[in-house]
Amino acid sequence: MNCQKGQSLIELVVALGVFVIVISALAYLVFNSYVAGRLAQEITQANFLAEEGLEKARSIRDNNWQDLTIGESTETIDGKFTRTIKVDVIDADVNRKKITSKIIWPFSGSKTQEIILVTYLTNWQGGLEIKKPTAHTDNTVWTTPVLSYNYPDTPNDQLDSGSDTSMQDRDPAILFRNWAQKTETYTATVLKVNWRTNGRHSNDQFAIRYTKDGGLNWLDLIPMGVHSETTIQTSSVNLDINQSLTSVQVKVVSDRVGGADGGTLYIYDIWTEGVF
Repeated sequence: MNCQKGQSLIELVVALGVFVIVISALAYLVFNSYVAGRLAQEITQANFLAEEGLEKARSIRDNNWQDLTIGESTETIDGKFTRTIKVDVIDADVNRKKITSKIIWPFSGSKTQEIILVTYLTNWQGGLEIKKPTAHTDNTVWTTPVLSYNYPDTPNDQLDSGSDTSMQDRDPAILFRNWAQKTETYTATVLKVNWRTNGRHSNDQFAIRYTKDGGLNWLDLIPMGVHSETTIQTSSVNLDINQSLTSVQVKVVSDRVGGADGGTLYIYDIWTEGVF
């Protein structure tokens, strides 16, 4: 009799132990499910806030590239999420920036979670300023020299050019000066000239030269020589990074040998490109 009671007691204890284990397991699963569900919900919210941070950076870029300044900004959202937006340059390229949007929030005790999203923005609005000379001095029978200013209206238009068929042997044949005013601070400045000939130069020579210091020193853009290129050539040279256009001039120099050979020089465009 006592043996049967003892066996029943053991069975009861075992049953209670199994019940406790089952209840504990169920409670653990329920708790884990709740925690996982809460974490998933907060991750979704954090992703939204991180995306929102990137969109704010894009909005600043679209309004004014210069307002997208290098550095970090931090804010607290809903008293829980901390968002940090960081703007970095990319390989010293002033027209590309790296945007990092980071969200940190407490989740359980001292444990924190974080979401990091990264994008790269470009100054799609341009970052390029075109300037042209606004005056010239003509010492020859140049035809419609004002047409050599036409960039960017009709670049490479072979029907729209300043041309000369009988440049005299003097220096310069024509001088371009007084450039349009800059409005930006540049990180690079390039001088460009579009030109061609009718291919009939046999011994007459010409050169296209430029100065960066108002005429004290002249450098060759096209060296003196016989040039008979019949398709438009774009000759360019890098100026000083933030070159003052008030000191830039361009001139055409000719050296004709007795008797005209029927060669014609066409100047289509003269301009500077300033990258900012």
